[in-house]
Amino acid sequence: MTIYSQVNFLLKLIHQLIIQFIINIIFKASKRLYLQRNIKQQRTYKKQSLLLPLKFNAELDFVNQLAYDEYVVYLLEHGFFEQEAFIRYVRYLNYFARPEYARFLRNARSVFYLERLTDETFRRNLAVQITIGEGSVAEEHTYCNFLDYCQQQSQVSQNYFEAKERAVEQGE
Repeated sequence: MTIYSQVNFLLKLIHQLIIQFIINIIFKASKRLYLQRNIKQQRTYKKQSLLLPLKFNAELDFVNQLAYDEYVVYLLEHGFFEQEAFIRYVRYLNYFARPEYARFLRNARSVFYLERLTDETFRRNLAVQITIGEGSVAEEHTYCNFLDYCQQQSQVSQNYFEAKERAVEQGE
């Protein structure tokens, strides 16, 4: 091997080492930058993931409260139905009408009020019923619910006694 070929070989080797060194530096820098970005994203995600259950539970509680007539009357009496921000919020909460979210609700009446409260005429008619009516709408609904419950219980009792009579007759 001549000196020229040895120098050429050494230059190529140095060239490759320098290129590998530069690539290594660039890779480490990009990896560090990626990790920094990823950590920031993870922190943001953790904050959001901590807040999402709280937000969902607050929204769920609000929608569940709509099943109670007293709460709807309270909202009406305190002027919430006239606030555009409140109406937008109720429209936003309409996602609870979808089956994947409705399963969390305790009462189907919540969805009824949730859908109806976005309707201007319903809100107006509800206000008229409450202010003009002799008793409050809440009391009337509660009484009707009580009557429905009594009717259901009497039907259950009647079915029970009929089944008992049939069992006694078949046993004889």
